[in-house]
Amino acid sequence: MPPRWGTQTVDSLVARLDQQPVRRSVYPNLAGSVVVIAVPRRRSLPDHRRGKEPATTLLDVHREELDDVVLLQLRGEVDLSNVEVLELALDQICSGIARRVIIDATAITFLSMAAVAALVQAQANGLDLVLVAVQRAVLRPLEATGLAQRLKIFASLDAALAIAT
Repeated sequence: MPPRWGTQTVDSLVARLDQQPVRRSVYPNLAGSVVVIAVPRRRSLPDHRRGKEPATTLLDVHREELDDVVLLQLRGEVDLSNVEVLELALDQICSGIARRVIIDATAITFLSMAAVAALVQAQANGLDLVLVAVQRAVLRPLEATGLAQRLKIFASLDAALAIAT
């Protein structure tokens, strides 16, 4: 007998999802049941197809060296698809002379747990991180993980530069 979920069999649920405009993933778990994750597909065109700049999955990192401080200016979203860009930038700083890094995250619209893990790893590698951020999209994951208490967080780049240099 196939595994059941509620009153529907998993097979009938998956068959119904196949008819819907969704992206689906099916994962068996250890208990023998199946977890189906369905994400509705976007019905409208993405912003970049309407002539606007892309709003998702892009991360721009600009690096500037100021004496013994490195300024990283981040723009866009930091998620699992592009966290390697942030990790690489932080790793390059770790291999250099500067130990203090100011991360200007005022233009970040999404910060994933993968990005939080990259910041934790950078701290573990000996970097002194100073963060500039005021938006909830950045502060909320840091507060939820407790990293906000371990970072120096400022509301403006001028304030962070004044304390860091």
